[in-house]
Amino acid sequence: METKRVACPKCNTVLEVANNKNEPVKRFACPKCSTRLMVKFNPPLLDKVRVQCPGCGSVLRVHNRADKPYRQFECPACQKPLRVSFIVPAKG
Repeated sequence: METKRVACPKCNTVLEVANNKNEPVKRFACPKCSTRLMVKFNPPLLDKVRVQCPGCGSVLRVHNRADKPYRQFECPACQKPLRVSFIVPAKG
């Protein structure tokens, strides 16, 4: 769960906004002046994923070592280039 501090542009009230539901964007109203606000969050990332190579069918476990949303590499069995996403799919 990510938390950000934002200031209301109208009344300058500082608010702490928590991303409880892992949403990419959270919309809410300032409790002091009722201005509608929007805060963007980074998408949650997975630590590792299992991928099946479309070229040879090998099942690979890919670890996210650099906390990046994507990783490109070659299949060790057939050398086909692969791109893996570590972004958690949104529920809904």
